[in-house]
Amino acid sequence: MTTIEMARTRRDIPLGRRRRMPAWGWLLIVLVGLAVVSAIRLASHASNLTSAGAIEAAIAAAVPIALAGLSGLWSERAGVVNIGLEGMMILGTFGAGWAGYQWGPWAGAFFGIVCGALGGLLHGLATITFGVDHIISGVAINIVAPGITLLHSNAAMYQSSVGSTRMRRTISTSSSRVMSGSRTGGGAHAHSSNSSRSGAPQ
Repeated sequence: MTTIEMARTRRDIPLGRRRRMPAWGWLLIVLVGLAVVSAIRLASHASNLTSAGAIEAAIAAAVPIALAGLSGLWSERAGVVNIGLEGMMILGTFGAGWAGYQWGPWAGAFFGIVCGALGGLLHGLATITFGVDHIISGVAINIVAPGITLLHSNAAMYQSSVGSTRMRRTISTSSSRVMSGSRTGGGAHAHSSNSSRSGAPQ
């Protein structure tokens, strides 16, 4: 049997449907999770474990991880193994923080998307265009991204600290000049008033 005949035979075999979990299965998983959390709370006497603040913080922390996992899923569907998600998230966080501090929240959101997309573009360029191993490229992005963001954040903080120091020096110099001028003016005014009083007829 030739290769073409084997391929035709495999195509003729109907693919089985994927077994999906029923709704009661998901409900059972949720109930088991709630039971485990309740048991841990009773055993550890941690009343804040199921509080509204803890649940809100957990949801807020889980959203970026869920979005990163969704992007990894789409990368896998496209045929690219993407383990550089952490580095891309770091790049996006730095872009959002820097631009948001400079120009406001909307600029921060835009630059966060752009910087994260640049990390994905670098990974795709290395793996698809130049044929670099996907794992090596992802690990390299995870190593390089924190270094780049740390370098630029230190530079930005240094510039802001230098600017604030210069501003403080300018303010202190201006205030000292104003204070010295007021003291000089006050002394001159007092001297003129005393001389006028002394020159007035008794």
